[in-house]
Amino acid sequence: LLLDAGEHTEGFTLRRDILIMGRHEPSTSESESSAAVPSSSTVLRLGTDGRVLLEAGHVQGLLILRGEPSRDPSPTTAVPVAAAGADPSGWFLVELRGREPTLEWCEVAGGVRVLGGAKPTVRRCVVRDSAGSGVLVSGNARATLLHNTVRNNRLQGVGVKGGASVEMHHNTVGANLQCGVLLTETSRGALTHNLVHGNRLNGVAIQGDAEVSLGHNELGPDNRCGLSICDTARARLSGGAVGANRLHGVRALGSARLQITDAELRDN
Repeated sequence: LLLDAGEHTEGFTLRRDILIMGRHEPSTSESESSAAVPSSSTVLRLGTDGRVLLEAGHVQGLLILRGEPSRDPSPTTAVPVAAAGADPSGWFLVELRGREPTLEWCEVAGGVRVLGGAKPTVRRCVVRDSAGSGVLVSGNARATLLHNTVRNNRLQGVGVKGGASVEMHHNTVGANLQCGVLLTETSRGALTHNLVHGNRLNGVAIQGDAEVSLGHNELGPDNRCGLSICDTARARLSGGAVGANRLHGVRALGSARLQITDAELRDN
């Protein structure tokens, strides 16, 4: 299904293995790691309760946002943030659940929620300006994030909780008002070749009984720590650099276990 460039006001639910494609043809100048979405992409402008629900299939080349054309589409101006860092009601625009949906070359001016037993892939997307998390992975979901930019969200850029797991490779996560990446409870993560910087709290925070491997990432500068681990969490940090963070490069508290190999810690 090919959607022409322009505005489409409806949301949709996709439960079959088909491709929905906005009119986006990557130019030869767009690099492999680029997550930029051209201004000519098809615009999907959602109403107050509109959602894009993907249980299967492949969605490509859409600019997904909320609001009237004459208003700022960012949901951060319309949805209050709940207390204690909880994601407020209505913060997400795209929900990935069910089987193995793919979201690619899209720009989402709001949050992406992954739940249930979903195994989605989010590739070369921009996720920005959510009133809550940029991307939240929960339940028993297993998400793969490749070559994305996650920025300017009111909570963490990427949050992983419950028994969920995430693989993050070659992403840029920055300018979020809490942590860049937060893993809690019994979640699992593998992070390689990511750039995490400019976040209000920690670059990567690992809490609860979470377990994470980090390889060849650039963590910092962030406003607190490049990497913070606490409780009974476990982490392995290898290669890459942790630098120019305001408080600590790496901080381990409580009964947390941290192994560091060949990583550069500088200017913290």
